[in-house]
Amino acid sequence: MDATETNRLTEQEFWENYWKNLRLPCVVDPNFSFDRCLSKVLLDRFAEFPFPKKGEERRTVLEIGAAPGKWLSIFPQDSFAVAGIEYSQQGMNSLRKNMELLGIQPLELMHGDFFVIEPRPVFDIVMSLGFIEHFDDPVTVIRRHIDWLRPGGALVIGVPNFTGLHGFAQRLLDLSILRAHNTAIMGATFFESLPARLGVEKWSFEYLGSFEPALPMTYKKKNIANFVPKGVLRLASYLRRWQGWDSLNSPLISSYMLAIYRKPD
Repeated sequence: MDATETNRLTEQEFWENYWKNLRLPCVVDPNFSFDRCLSKVLLDRFAEFPFPKKGEERRTVLEIGAAPGKWLSIFPQDSFAVAGIEYSQQGMNSLRKNMELLGIQPLELMHGDFFVIEPRPVFDIVMSLGFIEHFDDPVTVIRRHIDWLRPGGALVIGVPNFTGLHGFAQRLLDLSILRAHNTAIMGATFFESLPARLGVEKWSFEYLGSFEPALPMTYKKKNIANFVPKGVLRLASYLRRWQGWDSLNSPLISSYMLAIYRKPD
């Protein structure tokens, strides 16, 4: 597959800069509202998912866009074996180092273009969390995910929700961030259409994360135009520490969407 067919909304330089100053080790932080919400939903859904029986073998998990390995680290090593694909060199460096620091022995860490590496349908779970929204043709991107998935396995797609309150806040802070995201897919309609388009079975779809003050961001230098919205978000981050907000979710409020599908046997 020619990677240009997917019409990337971000260049490799974007990701090199994104990962270069990351502090390691990087793990899910239960005190950070988004980490807490997403990790809980992922583990709960995998506990419920009707995987084919495997005896004593560990389940295999492949994450697309895996840097820095934070989400791979939530899987217990006695039950899951993890692998990842990462495009940027800085991201791959962070991924390898993070796995080492956390004492995780991955099955495989692949550095390269996801659309060039030849798929092997051998994984029980294939997931990407914040990947497909960076392309103009996300259906083609998801089809490539499925090519790595064994029959009966789980396809997991997560994307941020830059509609509703988060879209409004992001426009105030830095409109250029939105241009790096395909906001047209950020809603139930797109995810409900995928079974018919890709031949998978829907398992679950949900909004999660409630309002997340950390989602809207800016790479711009300090200026008076974003002083007020940044201050409001900083105040909201203190309020968001209360776990009671976690269950308050809707298309208008929630920061994230998670869809899980099953590849037919």
